[in-house]
Amino acid sequence: YHVWQSTLFAAVVMVAVLFFRRQAARTRFWLWFAASAKFLVPFAALSALGTALAQRLETGPAAFAGYMDEPIVQMTTVSFAPLHGGGLPAATGFDWQALLLAGWLAGAAFFALRWIFNWLRVRAILRESATADIPAALPVRITAAPVQPALTGVSHPCILLPRAVLSDLSPDALEAVLAHETWHWRHRDHWWSPVHRMVEVLFWFHPLTWWLGARLNEERERACDEAVLAQGFAAEGYAACLVRICALHLRRPRLAAGEMAGSSLK
Repeated sequence: YHVWQSTLFAAVVMVAVLFFRRQAARTRFWLWFAASAKFLVPFAALSALGTALAQRLETGPAAFAGYMDEPIVQMTTVSFAPLHGGGLPAATGFDWQALLLAGWLAGAAFFALRWIFNWLRVRAILRESATADIPAALPVRITAAPVQPALTGVSHPCILLPRAVLSDLSPDALEAVLAHETWHWRHRDHWWSPVHRMVEVLFWFHPLTWWLGARLNEERERACDEAVLAQGFAAEGYAACLVRICALHLRRPRLAAGEMAGSSLK
């Protein structure tokens, strides 16, 4: 029931997004994020828990007082019916629920391990990277690994830049790159991205979760692009910078939420 409820909520968000097509990309991001986070918030379970707690608070003291007034009675003997054939109960058929549970656990473990492996790769790249003497709002690290410029880290975020980009981009283009990744940090994308990763791990069987991930990534990158242009960077030069980065790293591994050219080139 929770999965169907979350699917219906996502459908409502899809319709709502249509009315915000000309609004800021960050607005659409939050709409998609709400649809993603709904998978982690079972409203029905919370409602049932709240009802149970309310009933417990209303009847608890009275019931306890009633129990104290009753005399202690002797425990009665309970008899059990004999088992089938005098032995163990007869088998009731194949346990499909156990099979489905095992399948879900296997899929969740696979995607969780893939996420952990990706995180370990990022940590390894960061350990081998060097500190760059570049003025920025965040620490900047330089790596020889074939990655795109990205914001990485949750508690201690930093901007990770490939050495190839430093040698290929002009100073103005590099400033635009740093501005883009800084906006990821200001938008707290390094916090919100793991939330949807958790949704993908728990609901990996639902195609909608992966579709939502693509929408979140698209609007997240577009929101940073809009913020960079609002700072005064020329649109033509900034677009050329994005295309150049993609040309350098078409076959790069995906490492972090805040990769500069991680969305559609449109």
